[in-house]
Amino acid sequence: MNERRLLLHQKFLSINRVKAAYFNPTNDVKMVYPCIRYSLVGEAVRFAANGRYITRDRYLVTVIDPDPDSQIYKELEKNPYYSFERMYSADGLCHFTGSIYF
Repeated sequence: MNERRLLLHQKFLSINRVKAAYFNPTNDVKMVYPCIRYSLVGEAVRFAANGRYITRDRYLVTVIDPDPDSQIYKELEKNPYYSFERMYSADGLCHFTGSIYF
C-alpha cells in the first residue's frame, strides 16, 4: 500500500463534516454524503543532477455534498498544493472538483 496516499486519505477524513473518503470507488459502492472521492491522475516531477529529484502524485479530488454552499473544498485549500477547478451539479448533489499534489 502507498503510505503517502493513506496519509492523504486520513487528512481527508479529518475534515469537518466529511463522512467518508473513497479512492477509485467502483460502481457498486454506495457513497455516504458529504464525502470526498479521489483518484490518481498523474505526477509532478522535478529533475536535478540528471535524475528525478522530487516527485509528487497528482490526485483529482471531488467533494460531493448536497449543500451548494459547502465549505469542505475551502478546507482543502489550506493545503498549498491544492487548486479548485469547478463546481457542477449532478443527481441532486453538488460536486466541487480540484487537484492536489501530495
